[in-house]
Amino acid sequence: MIGIHKDKRQTFKKAGGFILFLLVYLILTGCGMGNEENHVNKKVSVEAVDHKEEPEMTGYIVAIDHDRLLIETGTNDSSSLEEGDVWIFLPEDMSVKEFQKGDEVGFWTTGQLETSDPMSGKAIKIIKLDS
Repeated sequence: MIGIHKDKRQTFKKAGGFILFLLVYLILTGCGMGNEENHVNKKVSVEAVDHKEEPEMTGYIVAIDHDRLLIETGTNDSSSLEEGDVWIFLPEDMSVKEFQKGDEVGFWTTGQLETSDPMSGKAIKIIKLDS
């Protein structure tokens, strides 16, 4: 009888160890896959912007901060956001020194805008529009 209980405990220990290993493996590979997927989607978005003629959103700069612009927007896409203010973080290859309050700009985002007030998001590309 004692031998049977000892065998069951060893079986549960082995099963518990396997389940723990499986959970750790799934968590680590799941997190890694998500990051690669986001990187690929961002790359596709940048390439897509180069082929689009019209900016995703347009507006006027109403404030300038360290690495972002506050833009009063009006959209060009009826499926996009309603008019309002949005903080747009500049792409890494751009500087706020390139812009002034009152400039009319067009921009494309990563597609992920936070619904704070005002909204905020990261630009893939920003261009000055002719006024």
